[in-house]
Amino acid sequence: MDMFEAPPLSRDEQLAALTPQVMKDYAEGRLSWSQIRHELDVEDFSLILLRLGDEGLKLPRAPVDRPTKARGWLREAISDMQAKAQTTADQSPPPE
Repeated sequence: MDMFEAPPLSRDEQLAALTPQVMKDYAEGRLSWSQIRHELDVEDFSLILLRLGDEGLKLPRAPVDRPTKARGWLREAISDMQAKAQTTADQSPPPE
């Protein structure tokens, strides 16, 4: 821990940071786990699950198009890698 870094929050402090409004915003997709972790210093995802249950809320659902977008990104990355490999092969001197 850096000498200027605040000590980690205790479990009780992390639970206190997870207010009903924060949990509602999370359940409705207005806040992400990474935002909660970085902005509220909550390090234990199980506390999110606990608070969601306390509030009678469910985990947010991922957008339906997320897998489609991920496949598109993968196709683009593979295409880029293939194009770079082809360019490298085209620029290599022929074998002797």
